[in-house]
Amino acid sequence: IMFMVVIGTFSWSSMQILHKVPRTDAIVMIIAAAMIVFTNVAYAVFAGIILSALAFAWKKSQKINVNRTEEKNLIRYDVDGPLFFASTKVFQAQFFPSKDGKKKVVVDFLTARIYDQSAVEEINKLIDRYKKTGSELHLQHVNQETRDMLRHAAEFFDTDAENDPRYHLVVEPVVLKS
Repeated sequence: IMFMVVIGTFSWSSMQILHKVPRTDAIVMIIAAAMIVFTNVAYAVFAGIILSALAFAWKKSQKINVNRTEEKNLIRYDVDGPLFFASTKVFQAQFFPSKDGKKKVVVDFLTARIYDQSAVEEINKLIDRYKKTGSELHLQHVNQETRDMLRHAAEFFDTDAENDPRYHLVVEPVVLKS
C-alpha cells in the first residue's frame, strides 16, 4: 500500500531536476524518497530534516577563513565567517602560537560571527595556547555577549565601541497573542 501512495503522490518531475540541484540536496531527496517506501512518511521527513541540517552545517563550517599577515613585531589574524560547533576545528588549525613566538598577536573578529558556546570554548583554548608561549595577545571586535562568556579574558580585549559588533540578543520573552 505504501508503495502505491509513493507512486501516486511523488512529484516525478523532481527527478528531472536532480542534476540541477546541489549534490547534497539530491542525495537528501533520494534518501527521503527511499525511506518513504521502506518505512513511513514521518521517518522520511525526520531523516530529510536531519540530513539537510548536517549538510548545511558542513557547508557553513568550510566558510571560516583566517588570514594571517606578519609585520615586524606584529602578527595579525583576520577571522572571517561563522564560528560555531562545526567550524571550530578548522578555526583552531589556522593559528600557530609556537611559530608566532613572543610577538604581539592580534586576532580580529570584525568580519566573523561567534554563534555558540563551542565557539567561545575554542577562543578560550586559543587564549590558553598563546598564554603558554608568552605572546602579547589582543582580541578585537568581539561582541559584548561573547566577552562576558570568555573566562579570564578581559585583559586581552581591545574595545572599540563604534566598530565592535552588536547582535542585540532578546532578553525579555516575547508573548504571542492568539
